[in-house]
Amino acid sequence: MIRLAGLALALVVAASLLVGWRCFLQDGGEPGPSTTFGPPTTPVIILSAPDAGDWLLLQRATGAAFRVGKLDELLARPTGIVPAGATLTSADHQMIHRWVDSGGRLVSAHRDLLAGLGVERAGVVTVGGVTFGPASERATWPVPADVAGLRKGRILKSWAPLLTEQGAVLAAEAVLGKGSILAFAFDPVADSLAGYELIPDLGRTVAAWTGAPPGPQREAAEVYVDPGSLSPELKKDPDAVAASLDGVRAAHIAAWHFGFRDPANDYDYTGLIKALHARGIAAYAWLEPPYVNLLLWEDHPECREKTATGRDAQVDWRALIALEDERCFALAWEQWTTVLTAHDWDGVNVAELYFEPAIHRENFTPFHPSALKRFAGNPDAAPEQFLDFRIDLAIELNSRMLAGVRALPGGADFDLQMTIIDDTIDPVHARAVGSDVSRLAVVARDHGASLQLEDPYTTWASSPLRYEKISSRLASLL
Repeated sequence: MIRLAGLALALVVAASLLVGWRCFLQDGGEPGPSTTFGPPTTPVIILSAPDAGDWLLLQRATGAAFRVGKLDELLARPTGIVPAGATLTSADHQMIHRWVDSGGRLVSAHRDLLAGLGVERAGVVTVGGVTFGPASERATWPVPADVAGLRKGRILKSWAPLLTEQGAVLAAEAVLGKGSILAFAFDPVADSLAGYELIPDLGRTVAAWTGAPPGPQREAAEVYVDPGSLSPELKKDPDAVAASLDGVRAAHIAAWHFGFRDPANDYDYTGLIKALHARGIAAYAWLEPPYVNLLLWEDHPECREKTATGRDAQVDWRALIALEDERCFALAWEQWTTVLTAHDWDGVNVAELYFEPAIHRENFTPFHPSALKRFAGNPDAAPEQFLDFRIDLAIELNSRMLAGVRALPGGADFDLQMTIIDDTIDPVHARAVGSDVSRLAVVARDHGASLQLEDPYTTWASSPLRYEKISSRLASLL
């Protein structure tokens, strides 16, 4: 199984399709003007073209139903997409014009087609990014581009700019007869782009504007839930949290919200697990070593991991413990034993047990005295050997974690999982954090654990197709 997002992101409630630009929906929340067709009940057709596959990947990623088809199929449905790369005859132009005029809803960046539908061109501007979405976020384009803006032609009944930059209209909704057009001044999938680079919420917005019905759903989805990120109301209502997860197979619950000075601040794991089980959802304890919990960090400063600058290793949201120190590992295991044996878990996920990379020296780990003693050298004088040492140490600690879970009362029955950083799409970063997937896969196999590969954060801004490269390797690992 591949984990499709960073573990630090707690996923609780499935997102709706629409996050798009504030102008796309009318005040009543209904898509645009009414049509003679009614809402689509079958997949929205993307007209067959060299770039149709790029549109298909973009739109299916939203969870909505789209497929590539012929022009007669598109014209028989209420909405459709005509890619910029489509080859259209004069007769095709006329048929699409009549279809829109009679109520069809068209999405297109096809310059000639849009011109025939009354969407004209204005002056050219150089665009280096756009501001999009309800929060007015800024997306910087990979490469600035010269774009001829859009403007209303005389045959159009109405015109609503949706995306503007430097006074140029980059996207607009136009009404022609009884139908409407979602027009783009640029091709979002040109030059090998995946569609989201220029407008990050493009796929969701198009899915909502077309009214595309839901696509196939995965029944075995797994989500990560961090109680620390929940609202105060949800934190006190485990039934509501569980209800929001209806349809998933398993919930991985952050198992470090315990051991507070005031027990009232401990999370109600028992209540959430009971509510999940009532809905047939498995509950996994999600551990994040070398982080344990705040109690161990505060009570045992001698066990705080050190960075290359000598500071305590509190990096991002994790307060790291020096698990390479035998006494500190034992203290950590006492905490993990408490949380794993006090509740009715179905499984345990040992996730992201790695070391912080040297991207920022003040975060580079492990430099606890116990780690330096084991390395028996100067990391600065032998940097490659130190990286090798860190890989060996990560493998050792992951193995100890899995063995420890298996040795707990009832541990043999846990569905044991290990989440590690993939080393195929960014091998340099993987080595920097101490991840050797082939060797860690052996550790997982030896302890009867399944393996989850996490894409490194250095790739999170790249195409979702990176998961194809990760998934192609999984079968050979286990």
